[in-house]
Amino acid sequence: MAMPATAQFENHRLLQQISWALTLALLVCLSQLVMNWLVAEIAPGTGEFFASSRIWLGAGLITFAIVWLLMMRGVLQPPAPRYGVMMVLWAAGSIVLVRIMPQLAMTCWLLAIYSASALWPQSRRHWQENLLLAVLVALVLPFGVATYSGLGFVLRVFSTDVAAQFLQLLGYSFLSAHDVLIFENSVAQVDAPCSGLKSIFTGSSFFLAASMVLRREVSRRWIAIFGAFLFLVLAANIFRIVLLVVVAQGLNQPDFAAQLHVPLGLVLFMGCCIAAMALLAPLPMRSLKSESTAIDVSRHGPVGFVFVPVAMAVLSILAMPFRGPAVQALPIDAPPGMSLTAQDLTVAEKQFYATQPGTAARKWRFQTSDFGGALLVVRSSAVTGMHAPEVCFSANGYVVHDMSTILMGPERPIRTLHVGAHRQQAFYWMQSRATVTDSFLDRFNRYVFAAENDWIMVTILLDPDQERPLAPTLNFLGEIKTHFDHLIQGTESLGK
Repeated sequence: MAMPATAQFENHRLLQQISWALTLALLVCLSQLVMNWLVAEIAPGTGEFFASSRIWLGAGLITFAIVWLLMMRGVLQPPAPRYGVMMVLWAAGSIVLVRIMPQLAMTCWLLAIYSASALWPQSRRHWQENLLLAVLVALVLPFGVATYSGLGFVLRVFSTDVAAQFLQLLGYSFLSAHDVLIFENSVAQVDAPCSGLKSIFTGSSFFLAASMVLRREVSRRWIAIFGAFLFLVLAANIFRIVLLVVVAQGLNQPDFAAQLHVPLGLVLFMGCCIAAMALLAPLPMRSLKSESTAIDVSRHGPVGFVFVPVAMAVLSILAMPFRGPAVQALPIDAPPGMSLTAQDLTVAEKQFYATQPGTAARKWRFQTSDFGGALLVVRSSAVTGMHAPEVCFSANGYVVHDMSTILMGPERPIRTLHVGAHRQQAFYWMQSRATVTDSFLDRFNRYVFAAENDWIMVTILLDPDQERPLAPTLNFLGEIKTHFDHLIQGTESLGK
């Protein structure tokens, strides 16, 4: 006997109510990911309380009971499935980014919460209308709490590489390494203000605010224009780098280039904003027609009450191993088989590594039967815990004469340099449990996409007249690398 239509409709609505109540409960449980980072920034002493799984499990159960009760009373109503799908996508983005760029993870989380606000019928009437405001708040709030993220370094390296290509076309001769351009008599480093990150953040806020003031509709064309605007901001930043290098090196006016740095950036940024207004002008205005609050639950099929809670449950399981952002620095043991004398880090080195979570550094003078020199070892689980040694050499008065990449073994590139008045030979590389590289971008990619978080960077500066043939030198370097391979593998075994 077939179930009456009224009973079938009521069962369908009940399932949707339970699924959405469960989804909101899981969203609350997952909030510990972002809250751990946020509390560590605002009130570090309370991190253990907010990291407790029992606290969040209890909050999730209370949320489930309250949301279901409000739905039974008609205060909340199950929205269309697209809101749930958006919630799942933003929550997934937050889980992926929380270990790498916590600010962007919090942005995704705020947008997931905004998607959940569609449960309230009154908010659903103006949901599309207030979307741009929600995105603006989700961008401004996390970066207002803490402005530091790993994205700036990546943008600096990218901008330096592109600028170097243009400078080569203009006939300039230099050595390029990561975010450093080394000329014959000077060094040009692309510092944090030149990364373009602040321009992208401020420009995005301006673009969203302008779209709200002009009441432009969010559509595929709007998204394409926003992408074009971000490209324009990056291009303007690269043009500024090229122009400043031309003024400082080509025209030999470094003081004028230093004075031109800030006003040139402001002028180019204002030009990008004017271009954004011109691109937004032809877009159609947003309609004032409110979205209907009447949702026909019988039309949405099983997606609304099966896919969303199941997906959120899977995300909860994936997030379980996370234990908050606090990371302790791992130990560094000295390589055996050489005479070592410990040395203090410089003031600049201490200041840099002190700001990097989970980072330790040690320095020695070493002597073997064939080699002598200085050894600096950095071990870090932070995405930006290491930086190019070329900058340190230049800052300490060593002129970098040449650089090249050699292979320690198959797929094991290391960087070699000649520095200083005596053309001392130097080497450096970074190694993880599975990788040896001299590229900071390669390290960043493996940190993000291959979950290789424990890295050791080895920098060696040989004494004058200590350069040897390549074969014994590579054997010496290989012994040091093998020691740190064992150190990383031993630490991982202890952690299991």
